[in-house]
Amino acid sequence: MSEPAHRHSLLVGVARDGFIKLAGSICAGVFGFLFVVVITRQLGPAGTGAFYEAVALYLIASSLAKLGADAGSARMISRYRALGRPLDLRRTVRIALVPVLVLGGALGAVLFVLAPRIADLVADGRHAGAIVPYIRVLAPFVSVTAASAVVLAATRGFQTMMPLVVINNIGRPIARPLLAMAAIAAGLGGVAIALAYATPVAVGFLVGLGWLLRLLGRAERRATDEVDAPVPTRTLASEFWRFAAPRAFAAVFSTTVTWLDTLLLGALRSTADAGIYNGATRYVKLGSFAITVVYLVISPRISALLAKNDSEGAASIYRTSTGWLMLASWPIYLTLAVFAPVLLRVFGGEFVAGQTALTILALAMLVSMAAGPATTILLMAGHSMVNTANTVVALLLNIGMNLVLIPRYGLTGAAISWAVSIVVNNVAAVVELWVLQRLSPLGPGLWIAAGASAVCFGALGLGTRLAFGTSPVGFLAFGTIATGAYLAVLWRNRDSLELSVLRDALGRGGRGGRRRRVDR
Repeated sequence: MSEPAHRHSLLVGVARDGFIKLAGSICAGVFGFLFVVVITRQLGPAGTGAFYEAVALYLIASSLAKLGADAGSARMISRYRALGRPLDLRRTVRIALVPVLVLGGALGAVLFVLAPRIADLVADGRHAGAIVPYIRVLAPFVSVTAASAVVLAATRGFQTMMPLVVINNIGRPIARPLLAMAAIAAGLGGVAIALAYATPVAVGFLVGLGWLLRLLGRAERRATDEVDAPVPTRTLASEFWRFAAPRAFAAVFSTTVTWLDTLLLGALRSTADAGIYNGATRYVKLGSFAITVVYLVISPRISALLAKNDSEGAASIYRTSTGWLMLASWPIYLTLAVFAPVLLRVFGGEFVAGQTALTILALAMLVSMAAGPATTILLMAGHSMVNTANTVVALLLNIGMNLVLIPRYGLTGAAISWAVSIVVNNVAAVVELWVLQRLSPLGPGLWIAAGASAVCFGALGLGTRLAFGTSPVGFLAFGTIATGAYLAVLWRNRDSLELSVLRDALGRGGRGGRRRRVDR
């Protein structure tokens, strides 16, 4: 296959799986946001703060329990398949899962037993008691949450997005608000809402495990006599954990950075401030669907390409996916930055106090999106220690700045701290990728996406707000005009943005691309 055809085939594969994940991410975003609206409207700022402080502890513990085995599973299974080692796949899954289940169970037990003491550390005196039941409901789910992440990451190693989309992006997000609304209608209170949040994870783990076993069985049945002999289990485990173990620290630090502000706001200011801040950050996470799509789709492909020393293919995916990522995300974050007060009113009038925090974080996310999937590619290239070092630096910055800024500036101080850590982590990854792999996100797509978004959503948004304030009518008029102008710019620059690849992924060209890859 010629180089242009090979490059096109790679991008079509990324785009096709990206569409599948995008559809799931939209579903997850809509229903996940609905769950937050249910929580905030039912519990108010203080109750929301108590709930999400417990969630923060639960997610940090779950991240620690993963031990980096989720990233390890995605990379190693993809790598072993690319290198013709199907007989090592099933043992790799066992090597990944057993320690995760054991450590997750132990951490869940610690959370359950020490819940009152932990609550006293992360909440103001009036609300510490309200956090304890939430912690104890969520604690038993730490183990299955971590194991579920590993199982679904392993399925991605087979270059399929369907298990992840069906379980994580459709089933779980839809179930949560429905169960929460049923609990509220039955008058069951906040503890039942916590169960509504956690129970779908356990169900998803069982479904995902069954799906993974089917994929493993299919790969083993297709193995021929020409495949490599199985590697000894001790060697396989050593290879797996040498990569995964450093990622364990990076994942914990990354999750801690995400949720540390919530815990410190509750401890240093008030549980109500933590609730308002979480309302603001829900929008930030809602806008991050695009980076999630790109990360999940390209990580097994990048791992396979780099395993074959196909640097040109990896560079092409990096540049193009960064442009696509910015096309989808920059309009969202610029809109969040300009119209924060309008959007926060959805949660209730008290949550508008988080508008400055939302604006700061939205602007920081512009930098994150412009870096593209840099941290993912750094990891898939085998530089897990470098990735871990970046995350440690970001966490230390976050902690230090939070301790200084939260007591004085509250929500705004927490937002500044997180924004700085986001920028540092992403810029460092971009520089390191260039030094270590000669990979860069810079390409025509990046500059077009940045310019079009800045004019259509940034400048036009500011002009609309200055002229009409933050009225819903002005916001809707802005959205209509900005979106129309933006789509016109994209169409005019469709060739530079590789949008033909997206067309081929949806049409006959995408299916042809798949046949070319199989027949090659």
